[in-house]
Amino acid sequence: MKALSKLIFIVLLAGINQTMIYPQNAAFDYLGQTPPGNTPKIFELEVASGHFCSDRIAVSPDGKEIYYAEIYNSGWTNHKVRCYKLVSGTWTGPFDVFADYMAPAFSRDGNSLFMEDYYNNTTNSYYIKSAIANRDGENWITPNKPVFLKNPIGPSYLQETNEGHYFASTSGGTVGYLGNSDISKLVISGIDTNFYSLGAPLNTAYVEGGFYISPDESYIILSSNRPGASGPNDLWISYKKEDSTWTNPKNLGSPINTIDHDYGAYVSPDNQYLFFSRFSERSNRANIYWVRIDNIIDSLRYTNFIPWLKTPIPDTTAIVGEKFTLQIQQGTFIDDDDTLAYKATIGSNPLPGWLTLDPQTLTLTGTPIEPGQITIRITATDPDSAYTSDTFRITIIKNTTDVKYNKDVPTNFGLKQNYPNPFNPTTIIQYSLDKSSQTKLDIYNLLGQKVKTLVDSFQSPGEHSITWNGTDDLNNPVGSGMYFYQLKSNENNLTKKMLLIR
Repeated sequence: MKALSKLIFIVLLAGINQTMIYPQNAAFDYLGQTPPGNTPKIFELEVASGHFCSDRIAVSPDGKEIYYAEIYNSGWTNHKVRCYKLVSGTWTGPFDVFADYMAPAFSRDGNSLFMEDYYNNTTNSYYIKSAIANRDGENWITPNKPVFLKNPIGPSYLQETNEGHYFASTSGGTVGYLGNSDISKLVISGIDTNFYSLGAPLNTAYVEGGFYISPDESYIILSSNRPGASGPNDLWISYKKEDSTWTNPKNLGSPINTIDHDYGAYVSPDNQYLFFSRFSERSNRANIYWVRIDNIIDSLRYTNFIPWLKTPIPDTTAIVGEKFTLQIQQGTFIDDDDTLAYKATIGSNPLPGWLTLDPQTLTLTGTPIEPGQITIRITATDPDSAYTSDTFRITIIKNTTDVKYNKDVPTNFGLKQNYPNPFNPTTIIQYSLDKSSQTKLDIYNLLGQKVKTLVDSFQSPGEHSITWNGTDDLNNPVGSGMYFYQLKSNENNLTKKMLLIR
């Protein structure tokens, strides 16, 4: 049944005409409302008492239909998609179109409508999955609800460009933490579907959702609670580079972003206006806003991009009395428009006398004089004084010839089966190290997503054990199922599986 649903999903997407027919210079009449300037204002839409407007708004390619979602004020239920129609120069409506759907978006030819089905899975946990409705003349066919591409959260904010389909989903995430969203591309090959996260810096460990991608894929406007946001969620813009990667997103700033939730971006077919949702926790209400955007998109493209960290610097070791050399890989820090200058410190203090950094080659060298551990901060700064940084540890140990042989130290690097297994709610994981090493012990789910890090430290040889209580990195309980635990040292890597039964 799942295979059939997936095939239906592929056929629905494959049947959508991807020819760009959006008018380039059409003079649209947005319900006869006076267009805004650079300050957002509410786009007036009719809603029933006790409801509000939220998430995406959709304008048809010819500008003659406007769709929006009406949300029940007391919970994410009883929502519906409504629309206005321009008939003989007069706006009529709104008309109820689809019950129990939200966040509408048109396909490129205007003959399909992507929406979200926000539902309860009977465990008081709400999930989103996409649905597609196709036109039959003047009418819409009942939406199809494609099966999840992968559990637990299916594709949301599905939309189409001239090149393909994009969505936000945990299931596409290779950057985001469990429960957060990555923006991903959907690739159809025959009857198979694959999806690929657009990667850093567009996606982070924070939530990236409620996004809009331009038809030519030249930019993405996304909603994120990443550092630098003025509220719970801000709108950011990222531009596509020549190598098909994306720039470090820039905050759209005030007055678009506020202390409230700003999300659900959509740019009108004439490319002049940004529509977005603003939800206030103080009033428990949302409205659709619109603002002139074309000049903002162009101007932000040429302001300074803030450097970003692409690859964290791993912890390492050094030996007393022996020369230490660490060359930080090129591409660890990225700047989308400038060259970077580098500096190494210990917090705000200079490096110890035995250690120096060559900023041209990004190489640390020196000979440590005593055992211990230091935390190094590498800071990358652009000509406009914007910067990013990363820290890592150097653990300094005595020469191994100074360590006496201990018959109780195991001779092998090993990982034992957890006990008990299956388990609920806790289990013990035992492992052995044959030498001192930086050691990591991580838990992964069946999708290959990291659930929790149990160990991340420099450890001595010998037997070790740790208890996992069935929670993720945020200390939230995880569900029943198969999990993998992986032990890594500087030289070795072992993985075993275990079963949690709630």
